[in-house]
Amino acid sequence: MIETTGFALASLAYSVAVSSGSMATAAYFNQIHHLPLGHTLVLLVWCGLGTGFLAYAKQKLGKPAFNTACSLACMVIFVNLIRDGIWAEASCLIYREHPIGSIQ
Repeated sequence: MIETTGFALASLAYSVAVSSGSMATAAYFNQIHHLPLGHTLVLLVWCGLGTGFLAYAKQKLGKPAFNTACSLACMVIFVNLIRDGIWAEASCLIYREHPIGSIQ
């Protein structure tokens, strides 16, 4: 139980660090007016390397409790990366020529 709680707290701290780093990177590149470069770096560095490290650690340890903690960390990371990306660029708006369900 103690080991599982430690894994959960460590995964929470890791996901907060990755989410904060991605948010700071996006905010910095938005401030210097290079938002597409910032989003590219967030995807490559924070999303790619951050989850890649989790996948490597998950394979290396191979403990069921650690695997669950890694899955929870991935869920937190992806939710924050998607939310920050939508907030920064307002890319959640989808413009359609015709409304959904309309007959042409």
